[in-house]
Amino acid sequence: MTSERTGTAATMVAATALLVAVLALIAATNALFRTRALTPEPTSRPASEGATVTAPAFELRDADGKLRGRLSDQGLSLADGNGRLRAAMALSEAGVPSFTFFGKDGRVRTVLALGSEDTPALTLHDAQGRVRARIVVGTDGAARVETLDERGTPDVATAPAPASAPSPTRALSSRRDRSR
Repeated sequence: MTSERTGTAATMVAATALLVAVLALIAATNALFRTRALTPEPTSRPASEGATVTAPAFELRDADGKLRGRLSDQGLSLADGNGRLRAAMALSEAGVPSFTFFGKDGRVRTVLALGSEDTPALTLHDAQGRVRARIVVGTDGAARVETLDERGTPDVATAPAPASAPSPTRALSSRRDRSR
């Protein structure tokens, strides 16, 4: 009987010690969270000189939490207040940069890009997303302006003027003129 009492007493002491330890842990955790809750997080932190922030992507959100922009190794994209993509800046795998502007319907409306030979080009698209006008400067430095019909066929184009032409003159041709 004595050994039973000793075993029961030891169990009671161990259970009491365990209960006290759990209560102490709860009290410490509560104090820690209460201290953090009363200490506001800084809204902005000054950048340390020479500090670098790295991440696979950065997201820009408005006050309501809506995604308004994203910067990643794929480029920069910007959305309007309704979440629609409106502008993008990208760099292709070949290193070719471009800026693309989208209509409210999500279709491409304007693209400004450099070609693989660093030749600049501006394309203007209609409401269906089809290219309707193009301005290109070739590798030789000659500028070309084209308008295109619904099928993408050049309708009107400017070409470099012959060497004998006065300086600001450009030869203007249209599909109608070429068919005569």
